[in-house]
Amino acid sequence: MFSEGDDGGRPGRGDWVIDLQDRDLTERTIDWERPAVDPAREGGWDVDVRQSPRSVSLRRGRVWKPQLELKYFDRLTDWALLAPVAGTGDHPLVAVAGLEGRAPLLALYDGASGEMIQWLEGHSEMIRSLAFSPDGKWLVSTSDDRTVCLWRIGDLEKDGRRRRIAGVYYTPTADGSWKVLAVGSRSVNGQAMRFEPKDRIVGISRDGQDRRFMRREDLDQGVHGIEGPVTVLIRRGQDSEQRVEGVGLERDPERIRPDLSIFFLESKPAKPGGDPALSWIAWTASGDYDFVGDIAIEDLLGWHDNPTKQGGPLPAYQKIDGNPGKQNPRLLPSLNE
Repeated sequence: MFSEGDDGGRPGRGDWVIDLQDRDLTERTIDWERPAVDPAREGGWDVDVRQSPRSVSLRRGRVWKPQLELKYFDRLTDWALLAPVAGTGDHPLVAVAGLEGRAPLLALYDGASGEMIQWLEGHSEMIRSLAFSPDGKWLVSTSDDRTVCLWRIGDLEKDGRRRRIAGVYYTPTADGSWKVLAVGSRSVNGQAMRFEPKDRIVGISRDGQDRRFMRREDLDQGVHGIEGPVTVLIRRGQDSEQRVEGVGLERDPERIRPDLSIFFLESKPAKPGGDPALSWIAWTASGDYDFVGDIAIEDLLGWHDNPTKQGGPLPAYQKIDGNPGKQNPRLLPSLNE
């Protein structure tokens, strides 16, 4: 794995190459081989990307697919195409990176329908480059935050069936209902006129049966895979239960974190004219980590407790004393297993 430069996709001077199996970070760039065949190009797929107006469209031969839904992107910074492989539902996938203001965005799209499948959240600065592995199991992203993130391409057929109430923003409550926080002014089917902030969504009607919520996940399960409008049961203030019919649904992109993040460091040469010392630290969302190089690991690892109340201040950062015991030398090699 390497940070791709401007030399046709091969590592060159100034690039860093990391060998996942040997946990080795080096500037040695010989004997690097790229896949002989690009599955997307071999399958006849092509992508048309435009900044003004912002649009990404796919075609196969002369047949164009719907444009991707890019309503949150102010600027596009890179994209990557994955031809249909097992697990993607026989649809091409497109990863798109960009900016909303100065905030980095990364999303995965169904190239056949143009719909978003997942939000990928892990970078804090502009994302520079994206690449899928040829077998379709991984997406790799690099960013100005000096990290490389690896994202495992999971069960997209399942994710593609996630639904939510269109244009309505809601949050779970302790009693199993969902509290409406806000309603978009452009929500479908006039829902802006039928839902109000502080409404509580308490159930849903499917197949002629009313299903009232007892758990937070009941709403997700109730609308999973539905294509048409549904009837929603709500309570407004002290009023009795009301039925809101013809409620439109939209795809609910899952928000996922990277399976692995790698942060690179370059220290000053030990002597004038010498090579810089290269180091890296890698970690997962579960807290496993590994590193190579001259790194004061105890200064980099720690945690924040959650605020004591909603909207309250974040408690002070706590360093981990001594060896936290979570270092895993098999962290990178396990990606090849």
